Amino acid sequence: MIKKLMFIFAIGLIVTGVNYMPAQAKGNTGDTTFKLIVKPTKSADYDRTTFRPKYNRSSVYMKINYVQHQGRKLTGWVVGADSYKDCSGGYYYRLDRVRTIKLANYVLENGRDYAAIKAGADKGKPNRVQGVWSPDSKK
Repeated sequence: MIKKLMFIFAIGLIVTGVNYMPAQAKGNTGDTTFKLIVKPTKSADYDRTTFRPKYNRSSVYMKINYVQHQGRKLTGWVVGADSYKDCSGGYYYRLDRVRTIKLANYVLENGRDYAAIKAGADKGKPNRVQGVWSPDSKK
């Protein structure tokens, strides 16, 4: 009887072991080009990327390839779709030089399914930034 139970237990382990596949979080990691243009005159001005679906809690990936006025303050943060909710969690980033950034965010935690990067400049400080981004980063 014990041999029979051991045999059944061993078969059960084999069957579950063969079917076991580690779970992987789906991610929206394909790069999309962006061009953020701010033209503030008498007040601050803002621009944002398009909204894209966000599938996991990873950072938002941003690679800046071009900055029209290097060093001129331009601040970026993550927003969630549906009323452009600030989902930055207080994390703001300088977008005034060529570089790669992983932007912290709380899009999913704030009940949003789509993310975008929003940029703002102070009055009288126009700028343009171009590059690629994705709502989910590769770990």
